[in-house]
Amino acid sequence: MFSLQATYGLKDYESALADFKAVLEIDPENKAARQQLVVASNKLREQRQKEKEAYAGMFDKLARMDEQKVN
Repeated sequence: MFSLQATYGLKDYESALADFKAVLEIDPENKAARQQLVVASNKLREQRQKEKEAYAGMFDKLARMDEQKVN
């Protein structure tokens, strides 16, 4: 379980999800893995939303800079 927590702790949520799913394939009754799967899934969703917002802001800024150069 420690290596599973390590991937989660490193914010490698995709790997953590895969690891927790593998644990559940072996032991479907593992409550800790099931809980961590939900937590990691939520964290991955949050991370992707933050990345999406960051990139959207970056492209908007570049578009404004290009627009200013034209004017």
